Amino acid sequence: LKDALWSHHEKIVVVDQKEAFVGGLDLCVGRWDDHNHRLFDDDSKIWKGKDYYNPSVKPLLAQDLVSYQKDNFDRVASPRLPWHDVHSQLYGLPALDVAWHFIQRWNYHRTTNKGVDSLSYLMPKAEQEITYTLIMNNLDTSQSSSRSQPQGEPPTNPNSSRGEEVRAYRESIKNKPETVAGHQGQPVSEEACQVQLLRSIGEWSGGVLPTERSIYEAYLSEIEKARNYIYIENQFFISSSVDGSDAITNKLARALLNRLRRAISEKEVFRVIILLPQLPEGNFLTDHSLRYIMHFQ
Repeated sequence: LKDALWSHHEKIVVVDQKEAFVGGLDLCVGRWDDHNHRLFDDDSKIWKGKDYYNPSVKPLLAQDLVSYQKDNFDRVASPRLPWHDVHSQLYGLPALDVAWHFIQRWNYHRTTNKGVDSLSYLMPKAEQEITYTLIMNNLDTSQSSSRSQPQGEPPTNPNSSRGEEVRAYRESIKNKPETVAGHQGQPVSEEACQVQLLRSIGEWSGGVLPTERSIYEAYLSEIEKARNYIYIENQFFISSSVDGSDAITNKLARALLNRLRRAISEKEVFRVIILLPQLPEGNFLTDHSLRYIMHFQ
């Protein structure tokens, strides 16, 4: 699909719209790793062909994937690049929200692309399940069925409004013992928690205007509310503390600076720790985009 680029950066896997894995390593060649972070695999027992990956030694180009089983460089002479990241596993309504995000993107690109008539629109299976739950709880769905879909949402069941159904469903279970999808009938353990999903989505990626940037806004909010310290670990950190900068519009660095100033003014013990790799990815000598990124970091 045209304009569905970079979707591997979302790192989403949803199972039956009841269980979701979010975050972590890109779902693409060369990224898989485990907690051992092995540098070598001389016998190709773990990383086959191009999966033995190190862009600092030799970048991987699209045409290289034609011969996927063939090594991209001498694995005996050079190490692979280990990857370290954090994943999350969600159950229940948060997983449903992840599924709906994907469906919104899919249906938008299915609508705006030409020559893809063979591809089907998607509709959340959980919508029927939620409708059934509403009926079982003696909730009136007649009003919700006559309301239109929110602007920018992909088409689902023309006879229902899933937003109203979800709100009613959440209200119906507010004061009842909850169950986790996949573990019906079992009370939620003490480890269960309320979850708010954040995302970045705009006109090109999902038909959303104005651009939703709840991830960025959450960063700013949490930095301002931090009490003792802030720890940031990321592959990239591009920001600006200069007001009116045209090159970099996000102001995470400004928010960090303001929080540190407040700590100094109020004589607080407050620390900011930012951990970045020596090279985000690529060869510093040959990769112009890498040098550009590191210039702004």
